[in-house]
Parts: sequence; C-alpha cells; structure tokens
Amino acid sequence: MKDPHKLIKIELQGTEAAKQALREWATKATGATGEAMLGEMQDTMKESQDECPYDYENLHEDGTPHLRDTAKSQLFIWEPGQIVVYGSYTTPYAVYVHEILEYHHLYPTKAKYLEDPATRKAGVLLENVKQKLINEGVIS
Repeated sequence: MKDPHKLIKIELQGTEAAKQALREWATKATGATGEAMLGEMQDTMKESQDECPYDYENLHEDGTPHLRDTAKSQLFIWEPGQIVVYGSYTTPYAVYVHEILEYHHLYPTKAKYLEDPATRKAGVLLENVKQKLINEGVIS
C-alpha cells in the first residue's frame, strides 16, 4: 500500500515586502481618515460658532477672548487605527453657557451650541469621511 501523505513544500517570497506595504497603507489610511474626521469636526465647530452666544455687552477690552472666539478642534493619532478628534471651547465658563438652558441668548445663539451641530452632523459623518477617502484614492 502506498503512503497517502505527500509532502508539499511551498516557499513564499516577498512576504516582508507585502507586510511593509500593508503597514504603509495602514499608516496612510489612518492619517487620511484622521484628516477627514478633523475636517468634519472643523465644519461642526464653524456651525457651532454661529449658534454660540456672543457677549455684545462686554467688549472684552481686557484682552480675554469672547467664548465664540475660543473654538478649537484638534486631531491626535497615536498609531494606525487610533484616532482621536475633538472640538471644544477653551474658556472656563463654556460648559455653563452650554448646559444652563435658562440663560437668555439672542437668536440665533443658544445653549447647546456645540451639542446640536454635532448631533446634526452625526448622521452623515461616516459617509462624508468615506467619500473623502474615496476622493483621495485611499479606498475604493
């Protein structure tokens, strides 16, 4: 009776090059995704500034900025796949103005000036990021 087992030797070449190409693509994809998400956050912050209260009665002659002028968005990428994008206002009283609904604000400004634009944007965020990645040739 013949031995039913056959020994097949397979040698793959170029696997290190393929791994390196994959690492490079992952880095590029992470960077492009982060930049696309940062763009979305910047758009959200611009919308937010339109709704952010502005203290017309205080000219801030002491040099402290108006709340609206402290809008900030930032991107952090620690390694491929770890992306953090945030938007905020950098004055200590921003949270009070945002959260206390009883404060009176002149239209179109209001409380929830950051939450509302972010909520409106949430439904299209991933599709917008995907479209930017397609336009840049990162994905198809």
